Amino acid sequence: AFEHRISALVVNPGQFDPMENIKRASQNEDGEERNIDLNAFFQAAMQDKFVASKFKAKMYVHGAEDPLEVVNQWENYNLRDVAHLIKCPTLVADAENEHLSAGQAKELFDALTCPKDYILFTNLEGCGDHCGA
Repeated sequence: AFEHRISALVVNPGQFDPMENIKRASQNEDGEERNIDLNAFFQAAMQDKFVASKFKAKMYVHGAEDPLEVVNQWENYNLRDVAHLIKCPTLVADAENEHLSAGQAKELFDALTCPKDYILFTNLEGCGDHCGA
């Protein structure tokens, strides 16, 4: 949004606000916020090898000591107020079974005002999961 020397952009997956999924996960079926002990949640989540490897990489990038610190930093990283500033042609990728940022690629695509394209990777193509994996 702020680097205008970039001639083209590909986002895979298109993430509009990384906190959206965490906010959704903390709501009950009626959309009301549940009281969740995030420290206990992340301690349990870090027992899963996949989750732990993802969060350890994000902790390294953000210089964070624990997953909760990463999540707190994510509050500052969203494109809600700046997506319209992206000027270069942008390809927004999405996946049929996107689970880590469900719905966000389309939300980002809709917010962009630059030349843009949207692609949905599907199961039939063998790439319907997160990042087309």
